[in-house]
Amino acid sequence: MTNEIRDMNSPEPPVIIPIDVIRLSARIIISHPILLLPQLIGTLIAELLGVSTLYPDFSWLPQLSFNLDVLIGLGSLFVGYLIVILISGMYPLLIRDVFLKEKINLGRAVSTVFKRGLSLILASLVIVVIVAAGLFFLIIPGLIFYTWYFVTIPALILENKGPMAAMSASKEFARGRGLAIFAIILVWILVNWFLTNTIDLFPFTLVVNLFLTTWVSVLASYLYLVYKT
Repeated sequence: MTNEIRDMNSPEPPVIIPIDVIRLSARIIISHPILLLPQLIGTLIAELLGVSTLYPDFSWLPQLSFNLDVLIGLGSLFVGYLIVILISGMYPLLIRDVFLKEKINLGRAVSTVFKRGLSLILASLVIVVIVAAGLFFLIIPGLIFYTWYFVTIPALILENKGPMAAMSASKEFARGRGLAIFAIILVWILVNWFLTNTIDLFPFTLVVNLFLTTWVSVLASYLYLVYKT
């Protein structure tokens, strides 16, 4: 695999080739199944807390009054989201371990995530608000914003940046590469939709959802590590 990964010291500005990113990022997960472990642990923790990161319950959304069910639904959604954010923060370090041919160090990744947890949460919440607003009003702006900020977490974790600086770094990373990054995101969305709508037999559904949630984090980490100039 390493022969297919760009030389990090190459002076040439890298051109993102979506099919390579999609193929090689998926291969990393397949060849290193331990990368599924953080998502699995996060799912188990969420289930113990009575929330779900893989199958969130939105049945309370149609209710207009803020009764107890709505508050519980909002709380569960927020806790599940926090778990997703913290787990996603582990992957830039884990994928860097893969690239450096080092032992995948889950402990170090967990320690770093807890140290940078507040920055991770703040950056992610800001992005969610911006993307959601864009999707709500005209849809296309939301997709543009998501493309801009797709590699915010790798920038924050790998370069020890603050929330706003990481978002700026992600936007700069996407400059001139927006279509390629959006193509990668779109493929993930389509694969996600196809697999979740065609596989409905447990435990295969669990494996598929673990792979998909891991893959989106690996995609962002792979992009930043390989194509950061």
